[in-house]
Amino acid sequence: MNKGQDYSSTLIDEIYQSIPSTTFDLVRKRMDLAVRIDKAIKLKGWTQKQFAEAMGKKPSEVSRWLSGTHNFTTDTLWQIEQRLGIQLLATTDTPPNNLEAMQQFISDEVTKAIQKWFMVTT
Repeated sequence: MNKGQDYSSTLIDEIYQSIPSTTFDLVRKRMDLAVRIDKAIKLKGWTQKQFAEAMGKKPSEVSRWLSGTHNFTTDTLWQIEQRLGIQLLATTDTPPNNLEAMQQFISDEVTKAIQKWFMVTT
């Protein structure tokens, strides 16, 4: 039995409700970024320690990055992109170079084209 599921508190509920939605969005985006980096490390077959070495960083710093709470600089994100061969930042409207992102981009573009065609033909 999970005590967290059985326990309720009006104080905790009030605190939770007082947190701005922008804060939740920020946390979600940071967590998403950490997950994308972690997946890319694993796809390369690296450990966090090997990735840290490739980045010239201490393993403890990489651990902080993957916690989902780190506030990255754009320079660090670009370095991570280079080492892992992924795209984390979109600076243009061109599709990213990794396969998963490319597939999503194509799917989105096809969906838009079909929607536009239906609007024109109906």
